[in-house]
Amino acid sequence: MRGVPGMAQGNKKAKLGWSRREFLKTAGVAAATIAFPEIIIACGPQSSGAPTATIPKPRKGASIRLLQWTSFVKPADAEFKRQAAEWGDANGVTVAIETVTGDQLQPKTAAAVEANSGPDIIQMQYAWPQLYTDACLDVSNEVN
Repeated sequence: MRGVPGMAQGNKKAKLGWSRREFLKTAGVAAATIAFPEIIIACGPQSSGAPTATIPKPRKGASIRLLQWTSFVKPADAEFKRQAAEWGDANGVTVAIETVTGDQLQPKTAAAVEANSGPDIIQMQYAWPQLYTDACLDVSNEVN
């Protein structure tokens, strides 16, 4: 019968259960929900738009020193420094960025940790933070 769902052509008996397509669609949605709950949360009710936490303001006259490796794209270093200076000017903070090659970053990081002095922020690679756990500060309250 044409146009009747669940009825096979020439077969009068209704099809029971899920089709393969229905099962795969349902399983896909379930898997996506488990793997990416942020999608479901984002589709849920929206808040009033007001932030729930206060964003800390930088202390005027403060300074930040950052150590990072040089980029493979040379204009990226200049752009990053420009953005840091722009942010610093807008917030009254002096931002100093030191760039070193990748092979210099690990020794400079180790030296800064040993001396208990050095940059405020170090752009670390791979699993380096676990090497310097005692020297790292927990900033989860400030950034989350």
